[in-house]
Amino acid sequence: MKMGMNTGKTMLLAVKSVVLAAAAMFVFTGFAQDVQAQDDIKPLLQRLNYWRYGNVFVYKVKQPVLGELKTLLVEDSDGGSAAGSFDNLPSEIQAAINVGVGRSGGSKTAVINYLITQGINVDATIDAAIDEKLNDSGPKKKVSNVYLVTTRTGRTEMHKTVIIGLLYSFKDTEELKSNLDFLPESQIITYDELALVDMDETKYGAGNLYDYCKNALIQNNCANVTPEAQGLAQISLGAPSFGNSASLIADEADVTDMEIQKFLKISEGEPTAYTGNNLVVVGPDIVSYRRYEDPWAAYYVEEEVVADEEGIEEEVYEPIVNDFLPKYGVELRYGIDEIHYTGLWSSRAALNAVWSNARLGVILPTDGWSLLHEELFDQERGLTHGGVGINGSFDFPIKIVPKSGVFHTSFGYVFGDADPASWKEDSRVTDLLFFEEDVNDVDYLVRAHGQVHYTFAVAIDEDYMFRFGFGGTAYQIENWGYSLVEDPETLTESVQFIERGNETIAGVSGRVELLVMGATTPYGMGIQYFDEAISGNLWLQLPFTEQVALRMDVKGFAAVLRDAYSWETQSSVIAPSFRVIYNF
Repeated sequence: MKMGMNTGKTMLLAVKSVVLAAAAMFVFTGFAQDVQAQDDIKPLLQRLNYWRYGNVFVYKVKQPVLGELKTLLVEDSDGGSAAGSFDNLPSEIQAAINVGVGRSGGSKTAVINYLITQGINVDATIDAAIDEKLNDSGPKKKVSNVYLVTTRTGRTEMHKTVIIGLLYSFKDTEELKSNLDFLPESQIITYDELALVDMDETKYGAGNLYDYCKNALIQNNCANVTPEAQGLAQISLGAPSFGNSASLIADEADVTDMEIQKFLKISEGEPTAYTGNNLVVVGPDIVSYRRYEDPWAAYYVEEEVVADEEGIEEEVYEPIVNDFLPKYGVELRYGIDEIHYTGLWSSRAALNAVWSNARLGVILPTDGWSLLHEELFDQERGLTHGGVGINGSFDFPIKIVPKSGVFHTSFGYVFGDADPASWKEDSRVTDLLFFEEDVNDVDYLVRAHGQVHYTFAVAIDEDYMFRFGFGGTAYQIENWGYSLVEDPETLTESVQFIERGNETIAGVSGRVELLVMGATTPYGMGIQYFDEAISGNLWLQLPFTEQVALRMDVKGFAAVLRDAYSWETQSSVIAPSFRVIYNF
């Protein structure tokens, strides 16, 4: 008889599981169209078997968003839960609760009575906030993992995804089934409840917790663990595939700052994930300092009081700060890369301020140590410098093509007269008595230049990232030389350095850049076409420690479909260089 009762109970539980699983498939299939099905959600989400084969995706939240959610999802060791109850209350109610707790001697009733005397209606949210403040000094359970259950949406249409529920676990394990099976309803927050948790939009980029989680999905801060939820994680369904490409922009309707930074990392050749806020780069053609700051970094260092009260454990997560645009910086940079004239060979030095996605500064009235290029590599130059100028570059989104749309624009303009080339001073005779004009003795000054490229970027697998740019480039170049000039008033002659003419060159241009991050020694390259010539660079980064690396560069230029201009002096140039990189 007892065996019969157990068998019947087992069959009843099995039938219940089948019914609830069928209900999960029905509710989740129509969820995007009928949000009123919320009342049925929590019971279904409590057991993994009820919903994991439904029409849903399961995402595991990653850093840095995980660190933020850990501070918002608070539950004390007695089981009272709140989604950041106290922090989301108006400031005047927070102040009243603080005063009430201070006067209460630990009595919740005393706190409630005080709030009533202040004309505050104590609802469920305020009640949870009182518990939160009264138990601040007591042992807390710490959220370890957070998951999002969503409707099924392709990666290209992530903005259409509906979050069905947020589930969180206190278990210190990576096993999904252990984290999500037999969850109490207090650890499940549904669509409606997420939308009711207000957030500071200026700080988090979202007005409520639902939108914050949605942004995390769009920005690829969540890992799709649906195969693991369905028990397929350990099953090999076939040979691994390679060559899978995807845009670096997740949402075709929006380009985030973090995605712009991915574009810039490709162009700058920045393969390393830096955890130090400060980056110093020193080389013959660049000296720079950049400051990176992660807006969520304050939430990564957390303290947990263990259940047996043996002591305090500290969990430290080191954020990757250069996932974000630099906050500020300064650099001394050589070169006019936009028109092929790179590094010291260009006789162009500029001091720039760097912040976010912009670089703006002054062109210096000097060619600096450009003479080293000729002395070290025996390559003749034809360009000179002029007075002070301005230059800058910007990378900003404009929505034209879906999942693309980061424009790169750069410019420069030099004021004042050109200076005679410093490396020709010893060979020139400018004394009026001995001067003989030579029309072939010319120095060239790049007066102005500009470039606009529409760029898009793709990742192939995880380690290979390409940035493609197409647009136009133009520059004006002047030729200067020593000539006899007659004063119209005194009719006397003198030797003067004057402009003899100028020329404007413009045309279509394109650039391809590659960044390879997964290798032991990361490498990359870039190649540009403009004005029937090509230029490019190839680099390899050698990591010495977690903080120090040496990057070896080779830059080059070649006129491939035309003859070299007179100011280029030769049809091709190759110049090796290096950079020492220090992150702290």
